[in-house]
Amino acid sequence: MPLTPPLEVHLYWLQTSPLLRGGLSLAWLTAEERARHDRWLSDEKRFEFLAGRALLRHVLRAHAIPEAAFRVTASGRPELRGGADINLSHSSGHFLVGFTPRGRVGVDVEVHAPRERTLMDRFFNPDEQRWMGDSPGRLHELWTLKEAAMKAVGTGVSGNPARVTRDPVTGAVTIDGTPPGVMTASWQQFGEDVSAAAVWLGLLPAVDTFQLHHVTARELLDEQETAAQQMQRNPA
Repeated sequence: MPLTPPLEVHLYWLQTSPLLRGGLSLAWLTAEERARHDRWLSDEKRFEFLAGRALLRHVLRAHAIPEAAFRVTASGRPELRGGADINLSHSSGHFLVGFTPRGRVGVDVEVHAPRERTLMDRFFNPDEQRWMGDSPGRLHELWTLKEAAMKAVGTGVSGNPARVTRDPVTGAVTIDGTPPGVMTASWQQFGEDVSAAAVWLGLLPAVDTFQLHHVTARELLDEQETAAQQMQRNPA
């Protein structure tokens, strides 16, 4: 019997820079994407949309997935045809994309900011509240995990993050209401200013590793230039 290759979830992290802000072009957006870009009223929201699309395309190219396999659902969640899955999060200049060849993945990145605990405590059980105490870092650490899990489920935070719990000893993630046999695997990175998490859902064999790739502005701009040259050589 052939061995099943290890399953890796790939994570792509981009931190924006003045180089990227001044260099991204609208030329490679589809007509639908251009319309969505133009609906944003603020320059910052338009840039976030553009940078997010550039990073998503980088990931598609990295895994040899045609753009025709990519779409955005009515809820705004990215989706791939053919069994793979992709997800995007961004916060104050940080962008994170998760890709899995099988199952579903959700990601969340958060630049730390004051949070109103009285509004959020309903999403944390008593054990989680005791573990967090008054630590903003622990609050963001747990919140990013819950949001990533709900994005993997497909609902986002509207799906009640209280369903998600993490074992304080093993770190195992449990999502109430998932079908029998569905496994979870998770990854986290956190520091003084920013926290990030990824959660995978799927059937056995489960995820073996999460692989983090740091993407630079220069990489995205070079890819944009290559795409522009190809369009000039092969106009539609």
